[in-house]
Amino acid sequence: VPDADIPVVDLANPDRAAVVAQIGAACSSHGFFQVMLAAMAVAHDFFRLSPEEKAKLYSDDPAKKMRLSTSFNVRKETVHNWRDYLRLHCHPLEQFVPEWPANPPPFRYS
Repeated sequence: VPDADIPVVDLANPDRAAVVAQIGAACSSHGFFQVMLAAMAVAHDFFRLSPEEKAKLYSDDPAKKMRLSTSFNVRKETVHNWRDYLRLHCHPLEQFVPEWPANPPPFRYS
């Protein structure tokens, strides 16, 4: 909808209080908002990797600090559920970034 007045929240804004206020205002006035963040493009590229590349990262182990998973069993089921997710531990950042996926190349540094 080109004329829609959808609130946009820039998650890269270093002023966290302002971001929280924008999210609150958007949810109160519209019930939703659009996220703006350069890292979103990298996340999009990650989930568009080939199934073979993503299969290297799949894990059913909930204890893993970094894992790609889904709500179905990738080894047994042939129907792929749309609910893939990537779990990343992030704190402290310097400890976990080396474990993050290497592809797409800018993923670890976005």
